[in-house]
Amino acid sequence: MLIAIAITTLAVSCKRDDDEASYETAQLEIRLADAPGSFDIVNVDIQLIAVKMIGGTEMVLTPNAPGQYNLLKLNNGKDSLLLDMTLPVGTLESIRLVFGGNNNVTIKGVKYNMNAPTIAEGMLPLDFDKTIKANNTYKVWIDMDAGRSVIKTGASSYKLVPVLKTYTFGTNGRIDGTVLPKAANATIYAVSGADTAVAIPSDSTGYFMFSGLAAGSYQLIAVADTAGFSPNTRTVNVNKGNLTSAGTISLVP
Repeated sequence: MLIAIAITTLAVSCKRDDDEASYETAQLEIRLADAPGSFDIVNVDIQLIAVKMIGGTEMVLTPNAPGQYNLLKLNNGKDSLLLDMTLPVGTLESIRLVFGGNNNVTIKGVKYNMNAPTIAEGMLPLDFDKTIKANNTYKVWIDMDAGRSVIKTGASSYKLVPVLKTYTFGTNGRIDGTVLPKAANATIYAVSGADTAVAIPSDSTGYFMFSGLAAGSYQLIAVADTAGFSPNTRTVNVNKGNLTSAGTISLVP
C-alpha cells in the first residue's frame, strides 16, 4: 500500500559577499498522507511543489515522477515521499501544491474526471513551528481528506477542492488499534468537539491508525458496515506528538 516516490534532491546554495562560503542549510521532506473516503479510487495529479522562505524567492520544484497519487492507498500510517530538498535556514513562509488536469474519482466502478484545483486551493496551512535551523532534518506531512475533498456537483459530475492540513513529528498526535472481527467491515471515527477523523482498517488484521491529531480527548466510535453488529465506543486521550494505543475493539452481534 505504501507508494515510495523517488524525488530529485534540490540543492539550494546562496553565496555570501565573499562569493565562496554558502549559507547554512537544513533538509526538508514533504510527504503525502490521507484521510479515507467512501470511494473506490481518488487520484490527484500533483505536478509541482512550491516552497518559499520569508525574504526569499519561491522555489518551484518538479518531482522525478509527477502525476497521479491514489489517496486511498495512503492511510493507516502509510504515506508517500513527495519531495526531499535542501533549503537555507530561516522561516518557512509557504508551501503549495500545483495540480495538473488528470484528477479523477472512481465510485462503484465508474470513473469521473475532476477539475484541477486553483493556486489558492493548493496552498497549505502551516500549523507548526516554521523555523528552519541548520543541520536538522524536518518532515512535513500533507493530509488531504479524500472524503471532504471530492465534491459532487451534479448527478454524474464531481470536482476536486482539496481539504488540506499539515503536521510534523512534534504535532503528529496518533491513535492506533485493531477492530475485530474483520467480517464486521468497520469504520472508525475519532470525534473531538466539532472535529471528526475517519479510519478504515486496511488489512485482514483489522489494524487502523489516525495521524495528525491535535492533543485532546477523543471519542473513538467503531461502526460496522455489516448488519447485525453493535457499535463500540471508548474514550482515548491524545498527547501532542505521541502515539496512543486504543487496543483491540470488538464488535459483537
